Amino acid sequence: MSDDGSRSPANGGFISGLPKVELHLHLEGTVGPGLLARICSERGLPPGDIYGFADFGEFLDAYRRVVELLTDPWDFYHVAETLCSRLAEQGVVYAECIFTPQIHMRRGLEHEEVVRAILRALDEAAARGGPRVSLIYDTVRQWGAEAAVECARLAASDRQAGVPVVAFGVGGDELSLPADELKEAFELAGRAGLKRYVHAGEVGGPDSVWEALEVLGADRIGHGIAAARDAALMRELAQRQVALDCCPTSNLRTRAVGRIEEHPLPVLLKNHVPVTLGSDDPGFFGSWLEDEIALCVRTWHWSPEAVSLLMKAGARHSFLEASAKEKLLQCISRRHRTIE
Repeated sequence: MSDDGSRSPANGGFISGLPKVELHLHLEGTVGPGLLARICSERGLPPGDIYGFADFGEFLDAYRRVVELLTDPWDFYHVAETLCSRLAEQGVVYAECIFTPQIHMRRGLEHEEVVRAILRALDEAAARGGPRVSLIYDTVRQWGAEAAVECARLAASDRQAGVPVVAFGVGGDELSLPADELKEAFELAGRAGLKRYVHAGEVGGPDSVWEALEVLGADRIGHGIAAARDAALMRELAQRQVALDCCPTSNLRTRAVGRIEEHPLPVLLKNHVPVTLGSDDPGFFGSWLEDEIALCVRTWHWSPEAVSLLMKAGARHSFLEASAKEKLLQCISRRHRTIE
């Protein structure tokens, strides 16, 4: 689906009708130019040319500029409402959405009000038969160990209060801080019953993925594409069944990969590494999950069965409880757009 919501011809037929699972999706990264223009218009602000970037560093700067324009808790209601509508249009029945609360807390927004606005949108969407959405709270790696512990505590507290937080994670610049300095935060999250989600191996090398596994105990890894350069690492991921959430368009746009034909996704699959498919920041990249699937089908001539297997992998490697995973798998097998 394009950024303006139109459906491309490549996304018809089997792809369009398949129930889908999306596990790598940043809430703030779903804000596209149209929604941002609407938010800015309400305040008499020009949004400017924010969405241009040439590499990963420039993307992080663009992301920051967009986030800085979300100045009211109810902006997050509109973000979450728009996201749920987009997911429903694509037939996404379950999504895990990464949310970075400290970005907004540091700008003076009340965390409880922001979360209340997000949950209202999620609940309203669910009442209309829309997708089920869980949250992954993540910290910004370059903010350091203290901020990571603060975010882990916040995730644990909100989970205990009934917010659908399923995991604690880390994003940002994966080269900015040694994994050892994040260990305390991830151990705290694990004790609270949260899964561990680590962005690694996107712009970093295989060592970054090894650290996610061995030091932080990652249950699933965002991107992880550098693993394709290390045969021993791929065997380890396959043996442990730690999935990589691959986001091809994101990797192209941030220049982590030069050309789609060079993307290591087929290598990972060939080596039995568990893989899911995600859109990462579709507001910035203009590519939602249906577009990611269509891109893979065109590039690697995937069959409908191959696409179904990727969606089932998303169900199996989600952070849901076992009974909910089974319902998701049945939903995909029966091609039902609601979780029964």
